[in-house]
Amino acid sequence: MTVGAVEARFAGEPRRCTAKRTDQRGRRRIVYGLLLSLLIASAACSKRKAVDAAEDAARDWLALVDAGEYERAWEQASSGMRQREAKDEWVNATSQARAAVPGASTRLVYDRVVAKDSTEDHMLVNLVFRVSDEQGRGLGEFVGMVRERGGAWQVAGYMVVGGRGASS
Repeated sequence: MTVGAVEARFAGEPRRCTAKRTDQRGRRRIVYGLLLSLLIASAACSKRKAVDAAEDAARDWLALVDAGEYERAWEQASSGMRQREAKDEWVNATSQARAAVPGASTRLVYDRVVAKDSTEDHMLVNLVFRVSDEQGRGLGEFVGMVRERGGAWQVAGYMVVGGRGASS
């Protein structure tokens, strides 16, 4: 057989194979794209659940602060916060800062920010709350939450803004 005869004999086959391969590649790309989308959505959902859990833990901790149980709140904070702040100093600063709005009646989340270097094992979430009393006087609260190695969420920092003092 001559080269021309061989080319003529197999001329249609490469087109069919190429079309099949192209079609299979297209399907694979679609499947991979869908899998990637599901993976991204799952990660976003996981992060949202973690932030919700951080907010719930912050609200539980803030209930202690609202009740004036500052010593207990300090004891339940993260070890890093307890190492940075002496108990008596933190209790005094927090009670002075919170005196600006003695009867806090509402607390709304103003912002929730996940630190960029957060991982599943070590996550940092900063929450900003707006607190108001019955007369509409208010202040801001910044609550830093930390979760280390799959453990419970703990307060890593607390600051009151808009009152007579500030605590950290």
